[in-house]
Amino acid sequence: MIGLNLLLMVVQGPWTPAEQVYHDLSHKLASGKFDTKVADDGSLTECKVTKSTGDADLDATFCESVRACLTPGHRDMNATTECMNSKSEELMRNLAAKRAVAKAAS
Repeated sequence: MIGLNLLLMVVQGPWTPAEQVYHDLSHKLASGKFDTKVADDGSLTECKVTKSTGDADLDATFCESVRACLTPGHRDMNATTECMNSKSEELMRNLAAKRAVAKAAS
């Protein structure tokens, strides 16, 4: 098992601090539960955390990605889901970079 982990590190290279933070945030986000309400016109009327990830900034990334990706009058859920995945990744990478910089500075 150790040999496999070493092989993976050689092939992939070590993670940067921001990549490690991003990886940790991704796992945390999966533990959260969120409730959204969408109006008939497709606009977001409510987004709330029903089970926190334990990280308020991370919880906020979910609702922020929903707000950014829901387009009133547009009902293509595949496009909305794709947008949310992309937006969530962007927001988490930004959060991870900020935290990695803050950690390095401390």
